[in-house]
Amino acid sequence: EMHQHLILKPNFLETYGKDDKSSQFWIGVKTRKLLHFLQLWAEGHHTEMQHILRRQKFRKSFNLIADVIKSFDKLTQNVDVFKLCSDAGLILVGSHFDFLTECLQGPCKENQNFVIEETRLPLFVKRYIGIVHDMTEHERDNNIIDPVCRRAMYKGLTKACRLLGAMVEGRGASQRIHLEVGEQFSSTIFRRHLISV
Repeated sequence: EMHQHLILKPNFLETYGKDDKSSQFWIGVKTRKLLHFLQLWAEGHHTEMQHILRRQKFRKSFNLIADVIKSFDKLTQNVDVFKLCSDAGLILVGSHFDFLTECLQGPCKENQNFVIEETRLPLFVKRYIGIVHDMTEHERDNNIIDPVCRRAMYKGLTKACRLLGAMVEGRGASQRIHLEVGEQFSSTIFRRHLISV
């Protein structure tokens, strides 16, 4: 059942967090709690639990790390839906960052290698950073983003940068991942944000 709750539908953020009495809200809350629970498994002193995240010794095994990456991809694919999501939706996306950062900080080399070598996570993180950058640029001109959402967006950017740092410094971070991260990111975005800070 854990596997089913990790993969959210692409349009999930469209309504999540807008009505705290809906079943959609409960699914999001449950997913956030589940991601936090799995994040605890990924911590350094739980070596056996780190392996379970990727493979279980049952008849049917699920790669929970791949499920979280797939969910993050789906949640951020539709730019229009993502731009209209609530602060609860942004916090849910941030929970994905927290879990994946913990997976990359190890010390499970197999989990690090899986994320770095077998996923397109740098591309998905770039998409997230680009969307949030566009939203904040537009907001600067029009002052339309709710302050709570703005804080959640900036927290998400911080978490995205931590995840990138974990990717680049992780044990499996070969020259390939350094090049991929470098190719995926626009120095213009970072320069603008650094200047505005």
